Amino acid sequence: PLTRVSMLTRHHAAKHGVVGLFRCLRIGSINPGYRVNCLCPYFVDTPILGLGGKMILYNAAMTKIEDVVGAAVQTIANEDLKGRIFAIIPRTTVTKIREIGLPIPEDINSEGEERAVWDVENFEGMSGDEFTNRIVALMNFASAQKAATAKLRDVTSVFWGAFMWLFGMGPRR
Repeated sequence: PLTRVSMLTRHHAAKHGVVGLFRCLRIGSINPGYRVNCLCPYFVDTPILGLGGKMILYNAAMTKIEDVVGAAVQTIANEDLKGRIFAIIPRTTVTKIREIGLPIPEDINSEGEERAVWDVENFEGMSGDEFTNRIVALMNFASAQKAATAKLRDVTSVFWGAFMWLFGMGPRR
């Protein structure tokens, strides 16, 4: 989805340019046999991120490359998909999407099933920016949960190590 991260001005300009081009092509593609769809992946864990990107996104939930490829294949294979925008985010459940206030389309009814591809156009009555802001809120929540779990694991490890050392159960030298 289109979202902001500081220091990535060119990246954001390119993303907005792609979506703008898509919207023009969607309106102009009235010729039969031509289809245009737009895939908007969240941050994907690939080498293109580089060290700087990985540092900025440390402990953030990441989209899997398999989900992006799967969405691309689906849009190519399904000829009924025309002029659609798909957000590809880290896998989440319908329940979590509902918790952040996104209305769930009627054709999606499996609460516990995790999915990564969401048809933005199916969220009727909601602008793309509103959809994006809520998805970003979900990703921030997921990242905060992941960070809290990592901190708890680190603190537990420190206390466990101190306990083992105090009672002489640490590694023998």
